[in-house]
Amino acid sequence: GDMLNNYGFCLIALGDFDRALELHTQALELFTRLGQKGERAMELTALGTLYFRVGDAHRALETLRTAIQEQENNSDTRALVSTLRIAGNAASSIGQHDLALEYLRRSASLDANPDNVSRTRVLIASELRHIGDMRGAESELARSLDSTNKLVKADSFAERARLRVAQGRTADALADLRTADRTYRGLG
Repeated sequence: GDMLNNYGFCLIALGDFDRALELHTQALELFTRLGQKGERAMELTALGTLYFRVGDAHRALETLRTAIQEQENNSDTRALVSTLRIAGNAASSIGQHDLALEYLRRSASLDANPDNVSRTRVLIASELRHIGDMRGAESELARSLDSTNKLVKADSFAERARLRVAQGRTADALADLRTADRTYRGLG
């Protein structure tokens, strides 16, 4: 089972999504048959992520919801944090911004890693911008801009630039984009 799972992840990295889907499905069936609940939930997350990467966000969301339920039942908070973030991205991609916010906020509240929390705050800010809550987006970004992680900081400036455009503050948006660009270049 673990070998199928690992091989499946390698295939995803190589872009062979059809074969990865086949292997992750086989691993899911195997873990289900063996009653290995933690591994089954991990495979559901892998499949949901794969569906999302190939553009089937509805199926991704359906699969990730099942993974979330199983991870909750297994008290697997570490995996749950990640699955919630992916589910938030999938919900966002199909315009379900309130659901995306629910998943992302829950992920941030459970996550013990401050860099991940800051990264999730950038995603939350994006969702708030999409639904027109500019003040809420501003507040989330202020918190993520305090991050010491340079990638998070660059992503925060890039999202704040999008927020500034939505607010009609073009000059401020340009300044934020330049800062994001410098930071991204510094990261290589």
